[in-house]
Amino acid sequence: KHLARVGIEYAALDAGHLGDPTGTLLDRLTISPIYMVHALAAYSLGVLPVDTIDGVSLFTGCMFISTTYFFSFLVLDRFRLSENVTLIGAAAAAILTFISLGTAGFSYGRYYAYFPTIFAYPLIFASVALVLDYLQRPKNTGSNLLLVPLFLAIMYLIHAQEALLTLIFLSIIVLVRAVRTYFDAAHFPRELRLRARTSAQIILVGLALTVI
Repeated sequence: KHLARVGIEYAALDAGHLGDPTGTLLDRLTISPIYMVHALAAYSLGVLPVDTIDGVSLFTGCMFISTTYFFSFLVLDRFRLSENVTLIGAAAAAILTFISLGTAGFSYGRYYAYFPTIFAYPLIFASVALVLDYLQRPKNTGSNLLLVPLFLAIMYLIHAQEALLTLIFLSIIVLVRAVRTYFDAAHFPRELRLRARTSAQIILVGLALTVI
């Protein structure tokens, strides 16, 4: 099914159109732009989309596993473990993700590597890393947080489910952090306490508006 969608975009390119001209504007807005990316890659190489499956899957699979590794390293590094333990832990996370994440035997590192969803995961990791850095490092001014709405918008275009997943992750992180500032205030500088609590209030207002 995914290959067929790429084929439609490829056929449109071959006919001199950027995108399938037979669909409505709503159709164009609800189809992942990743299909166009795959089609453009195949078209620029002068081959059919079916001939790029192995190469594309290898590239996206490596991208996915490497970002999993670096994100795991970032998380483990905050626990002040030894460098060797951190490296082993990040490698173990990457390997277990490659083996297990997916549905039954269809792992994201293998079968799902050709699907649009895989492009969203590095953006999930990046969004979480940016928010964690803002909540944990006083010198962070918060300007990098402007990237989070951009990442969410891109994820929504790729696969809306991952955008919602990221919002859930970020909300949990902020709320847990805010609760910790009340029970363990001595370990949080005043600026970080204020950031966590203000962020939690924004999240709660957003949740209330969503529920209403």
